[in-house]
Amino acid sequence: MHLVLAAALIAVVLVVCRVKRLPLGETLALRLPPWRAFALLLLGFAVLATIGELVFRRLDVGDVKLWSLSPLQTVLRLLTVVVLAPLSEELVFRGLLYNRLADGGRRVLRAILVPAALFAASHYAPGEHGLLAAAPIAQALIDGAYLGFTRYRTNSTVAPIVLHALGNAFAAGQRLGWL
Repeated sequence: MHLVLAAALIAVVLVVCRVKRLPLGETLALRLPPWRAFALLLLGFAVLATIGELVFRRLDVGDVKLWSLSPLQTVLRLLTVVVLAPLSEELVFRGLLYNRLADGGRRVLRAILVPAALFAASHYAPGEHGLLAAAPIAQALIDGAYLGFTRYRTNSTVAPIVLHALGNAFAAGQRLGWL
């Protein structure tokens, strides 16, 4: 996701909430998660990420393409990938969409799975075919469902934002050759 696109997405979410007169904090669940629940979900996310890495290596689709960036480009890429992309995507998928689809808590499964599927579709990489195209989409679907489950268990969008940012930070570290 590009810097401008991520910023525009955040602006769209804010405008939608304003135009529809939705209470921002409640609609987007902008609250700190319960510490214990978040700690367990963070551990689960680390286990899930580890399993994903092992499966990708086993299937030989885990080759990481290193970024070759100037220092300024590195800072901008990290700002986008680690801060703005998780913030904008989670406000849309686990904030606004989750809230609208959950129907007051009566349709939680729908509120987890529909945004997860849309999240996965948004991670499609044109030009990739076969397993190289399917693996990242499958990973995004699983991650999206887990982030939705995190939203449900914590009643907070802050929790999936933090998990998403940590996952992206790990991936960025790999692409920069730091990990």
